[in-house]
Amino acid sequence: MVAVMFPHDCEVVICGNLERLLLEIKRWKFILSLVLLKTMMVLLPVVFLFMNQIVQSHTPQGIMRGHEKQEEKDMTLQLKFCVHCFERTPVEHKIVKDKVELHGETIIYDAERYECTKCGQYTDNDELTDRNYNKIYRKYQEKKDMLKAEDFYYVRKELYQVSTRVMAKLIGWSPATISRYEHGSLQTKKHDTHFKTYLDPRAMKRAFDNYRDELEDKPKKALEERLSFY
Repeated sequence: MVAVMFPHDCEVVICGNLERLLLEIKRWKFILSLVLLKTMMVLLPVVFLFMNQIVQSHTPQGIMRGHEKQEEKDMTLQLKFCVHCFERTPVEHKIVKDKVELHGETIIYDAERYECTKCGQYTDNDELTDRNYNKIYRKYQEKKDMLKAEDFYYVRKELYQVSTRVMAKLIGWSPATISRYEHGSLQTKKHDTHFKTYLDPRAMKRAFDNYRDELEDKPKKALEERLSFY
């Protein structure tokens, strides 16, 4: 066995380095303990809240509340006839992208569908079909720069302030046709061009002069006064 002797200066250097190393270790232990303590202070309330919710959910009252929430969810689901299940089933209202062809134009729109919770298939519904057609027509009208439902309503109700029956008399349409267009039906190109002329009050003045004698006194006087501003 060979004994290794270190000079006195080396012993001093080694001892000094060890002391610094121990001090550095203590400093980092203190910093890590502070970080751990702060982390625990942040996480403990969350953990306690989570544990409390778990405990409460397994109590009789918690189980009852869970059943009540599920019943409320079920009540929000509408019962509709599923063409795939051949029975009335709970359905969920969904919005999906769809594409159709209309008069040579490709229309992409947000289609409304009912999804059967029993079979997972989309089921048709007259109510949603009407709304989807209105969306398709509106997209088509935007593409073709055609009048939309609110435009028909504005010209009749806001611009000239007349009833559907009076407007129909003045422009030579049926009241039902005007009503359909005001509620979103797609007009023909011919009807669209024709109705656009009445955006100009001078066109309405000419129509009023032609049918003045066929109008009742009250709407006739009101329209005559209205047109006097133009």
